[in-house]
Amino acid sequence: MPRTSLRPAVLSLAAALAVVAAAHALQGGWKEDFDRDINSPDSTVRYQAVRRVDGNDPKGLEVLLKVLANTDPRVMDWYVRRGAIEALQNAYEGGALEEIVAAVTKDKNPLVREGCVAALGAKRTRVDVLAEALEDKADLVRRAAARALMGMKDLPEIKAAIGPLIQRMGREDPYKDFREFVAVKTALEAITGEFLGPDPEAWKSWWTYAEETWAPGAAPDPERAKKAEEEGNKAEDHKEATSTGLELEFSTRGKGDIPLLVIHDTRYHDHYFQPYLQSIEDTCKVFYIKMPEAKQFEGKAKALSEAVIEIPVDLLCDAFEELRARFDLSRFAILTHYDSCLIAFRYATRHPEKVSHVILVGGVSGQGAYGNIVGNIEREGQKRKDLEMEHMAQSLQITDMATGKTQYEVTGEAEFNALQRKFWSTRFANPFDTHLYDLYQQCERPHEGKTTIFPDFDVMREKKVPVPMLICSGKQSLWSSEKDLLRIKAHYGERANLVVFPRSAEMPFIEETADWAELVKKFFKKFPYRTGKK
Repeated sequence: MPRTSLRPAVLSLAAALAVVAAAHALQGGWKEDFDRDINSPDSTVRYQAVRRVDGNDPKGLEVLLKVLANTDPRVMDWYVRRGAIEALQNAYEGGALEEIVAAVTKDKNPLVREGCVAALGAKRTRVDVLAEALEDKADLVRRAAARALMGMKDLPEIKAAIGPLIQRMGREDPYKDFREFVAVKTALEAITGEFLGPDPEAWKSWWTYAEETWAPGAAPDPERAKKAEEEGNKAEDHKEATSTGLELEFSTRGKGDIPLLVIHDTRYHDHYFQPYLQSIEDTCKVFYIKMPEAKQFEGKAKALSEAVIEIPVDLLCDAFEELRARFDLSRFAILTHYDSCLIAFRYATRHPEKVSHVILVGGVSGQGAYGNIVGNIEREGQKRKDLEMEHMAQSLQITDMATGKTQYEVTGEAEFNALQRKFWSTRFANPFDTHLYDLYQQCERPHEGKTTIFPDFDVMREKKVPVPMLICSGKQSLWSSEKDLLRIKAHYGERANLVVFPRSAEMPFIEETADWAELVKKFFKKFPYRTGKK
């Protein structure tokens, strides 16, 4: 079986393919071209087909609204829907703007309302309509409205957005729909530069005092800014050199008593974790680790070739152990996402007395299991006739370690980007959610020239540490196998537990945030954090 990488290998990055030509007027024959291209196996071609449609033309506008309503996974996902949103962004003439506004308020399909809300946000107009959308009966529309209000630029519109957002924050228990709460709170923080925490009364009090004099870009009151960090409402950034030669970058946030080390999936930046782990920051003081880039590993890790370098897991564990001691903590709880699970296993093996809890969000029991999963995804792509899924899986399978050659050779940057997007889509149960575009833009980690892979491992070779362990996965995940996760559970014994979330894939902390947070808090309550020897 080929050795599997955690990132598609790219032998050459050609000049980027222009995604979209300048929007042009629709002329005769455009519909035939659209019908052909929207059915292409290439998502870039589908995106371009949608992006070229002129929303100022009544027939073009009708097509764009139908695109937003389309849930055929063979042709539609968040990226192609983004093309429709961008096309609608340029639609002003012939009553087009009024039609988009009408769709926000009257269309029966929440996907259409969500997309039109996003388009108004991209236009940076109609705050009144977006504020009303905060009260939409569909949660995905309310979340989209909060994100759209975050993009306002003119002072009157910005000020007009703040009040409705604060009002929405205080509408109901945030844990009922934590995703909406995250969207509203994130929008308020981005607009105002204030970090007043989850209490809507604190925001109301501030705005009552500041509304007349506040202006965008104004520096927050220094005492209030300091208090925001001390109370765990604002992330504090850190950079720490260690004796291992690795420099650790991380941020801390939260007001809880349990120090929680969070290590993201190595394919992405850590940004996708921070909004949603607010749900447990009243229980934990969270250390959001930014995994070092490949260049930090050079000379410290095993280079399998000029193109492939192993991630030095033991060295990382030693660096994290230094971090624990430097912050004068007796023990860490550790939360890992997918491939970084090996770090949790190894840290528990090397420093068992320094680990209080382990939470795995997805994961694999070893390289062999990962190879089987990638093979299954390749076959799933073939079954679905999804060429990008098939090629994405094949591009992860290294057939020649000396050169980094893979089973499928990516031919250029446009294709590389398409396979990256496909990988991202497969991590979610709902690939149509427009928020996936925003998250992807924040979290995409550019290719670093070298392919990094974890060394060959098997959880069965790790020490059987009786640490409380919570293993979480989504029932719709392609990347984790329940059978394989049960193998991890069996290895760590009776204090390990597996919970599968019914409406999630690989991101239950995003897709089912409230239920996931409740589970984690119950886990910490069942196994209370106890300090030990430092």
